[in-house]
Amino acid sequence: MELRCKVIVLLTTIISFKEVHGAVKKWTGDWIVDWENPNNWLEGRVPESDDFIVFPAEMRHAVGLPNTRHFRFSGIQFPANGFVALPENGRLIISSMSSDQSIESRWRWEMTFLWVEPRMWNVTNEAVPYLERLPCQNDIVVLPKKSEVFSVRLPASRNLEVQSVRLADKNTSLTRWEWSEMRDRTEFLDSRFTIEYSPINGCENCPCQEGDITQYWEEICDVVRPRCEIPACEYPLTVEGHCCYYCGGRITLSAKALLSAARKITDRVLSSFSTSVYWHTRITSTGHKEILVTERNRYAGVDVILALDELKTALKEQSIEILLIENSGDPLDDNRLAYALGPFLGGFLAIICLTLLICILFGYSFSQIWEATQEIFTVIFLDKRVNGSNYIRKKSFSFARFENVSEGNVHLGEETHHPITSGERFENPLYRSIKRSKGQDKKSLDLQKPVSLAALQRTSESDNTEEIEMDIENL
Repeated sequence: MELRCKVIVLLTTIISFKEVHGAVKKWTGDWIVDWENPNNWLEGRVPESDDFIVFPAEMRHAVGLPNTRHFRFSGIQFPANGFVALPENGRLIISSMSSDQSIESRWRWEMTFLWVEPRMWNVTNEAVPYLERLPCQNDIVVLPKKSEVFSVRLPASRNLEVQSVRLADKNTSLTRWEWSEMRDRTEFLDSRFTIEYSPINGCENCPCQEGDITQYWEEICDVVRPRCEIPACEYPLTVEGHCCYYCGGRITLSAKALLSAARKITDRVLSSFSTSVYWHTRITSTGHKEILVTERNRYAGVDVILALDELKTALKEQSIEILLIENSGDPLDDNRLAYALGPFLGGFLAIICLTLLICILFGYSFSQIWEATQEIFTVIFLDKRVNGSNYIRKKSFSFARFENVSEGNVHLGEETHHPITSGERFENPLYRSIKRSKGQDKKSLDLQKPVSLAALQRTSESDNTEEIEMDIENL
């Protein structure tokens, strides 16, 4: 009898040890399939009696009707692939009201709820990498109670281990064979059953999952990576198990350091920073211990540096070997336009530099290159001014007027064409050389006939004048 009592006490102690050291990861995706939540309906209200219920045809999860009352609807449009569960003691009544007279209530969601979605679990510590926000081999998984309906697609990349699984309305965990029987429930029918119980109980210095986690990590990042934002720090860190760049700090300890001792010191030292930073102590797949620190609000870097400095001092006082201390540096402004145009402008600048280098190699001087550049830009902008709709020429200009005069080679208004021989040119009435005027007699003007500008010019020429220019603007 005494031996039996000792065995019971020992088993109770082991169970208590597991409950204390195993972190509790609770599934929080049940609110998305809650019938009584108005946000789950497109109309923003919970369906009432005689409503016509419409579920999306491509709905890929289970929805349970509340078990608090009987239901009477004018009709239900079921999904092609999802499930609609009726409570065990509930009753569904289809009224005689036509669908045209009833109010339509439409279910909002279509997507599949994934085990590898970190937002479906209750971890809100931003310092924890995404991989460890999901259940690890030393964690206790809490699923919705038996009376509630939920659905989840389990990981497909590999088998995972957890310490135990229990329902929200139970204080004890499911046994191994009870958990194995749950694979036949509708909550897991759409996926391969990949969650197993870990053979190790209360492992303190164990990574989140044993073995190669590359494919599992990538499966998580396929879900998380589209939500990653541009890092707000100058030198973002790459953290194992985290899908986005990490802005914060990290202290890497040797593999010989005890994780429990490092966690105890970290919690004690950083308790004074509890309102400004998050922190997380863990073991990596290489066996090294890490302390991750990040800020609660917008990244500024100051609180991280102060926290790392105090933590470094405390760890050295306890003779814990520190291998590396890193931080993300100064904060950066979120300039998405600069990030988007940076590659384009950088490529354009590289092309200009390459062209300049080629010109120099071919023997062109800087002055020649500069003159060619000016000429190119002049042609471009002049063409834009001439062809543009807002072209205005600011400089003054002159024009020439041609008349049908006998002494010129160009005649207007005649059908016959006079060929222009080599060396001949047409007569410009605005220009007259004195050489042509010498030897020619001045003729009086006949006011009864049309007067040409050339004739007017000849009558007004002076003997000692070589050239006469007439300003059209003064006529």
